[in-house]
Amino acid sequence: MFANFFLTKFDKYIKYVLGLDIVRYADDFVIGHSNLEYLKSCIPLIRKFATEELKLTIHPDKLYIQECSKGVVFVGGIIKKNRLYCGRRSVGKMYQKVHTKFKSPKEEEVNDLVGSINSYLGLMKHFKTYKLRKNFVLNDLSV
Repeated sequence: MFANFFLTKFDKYIKYVLGLDIVRYADDFVIGHSNLEYLKSCIPLIRKFATEELKLTIHPDKLYIQECSKGVVFVGGIIKKNRLYCGRRSVGKMYQKVHTKFKSPKEEEVNDLVGSINSYLGLMKHFKTYKLRKNFVLNDLSV
């Protein structure tokens, strides 16, 4: 909640002063614009604003420019036009956890297993994962 309050000034600068689109969750954000050259010219302005106004540094290795049609990785998902996909890392971790840590759970581990599965399924319901969730529940949990 603090990030939302603290970074409101940043959001407004990006949107209203620079005219860019921004999606932010806590301190992670994606910025978009239809003109690539304009977007590139805004990077130094954004860095300067973050440094001077907010006393923050934008990590140099975590900034990359990606064409929207290829999808953008953001907060555990892949954003594409009109679609959201769950990231491979989240799916892989779900399968890994169920197949390794909980392969043959002890009685005291069953609640942890159910909690983990429900957590992953809850995350995945926000993405285009109906078939993935269905197959996971029907195939992997029936073993």
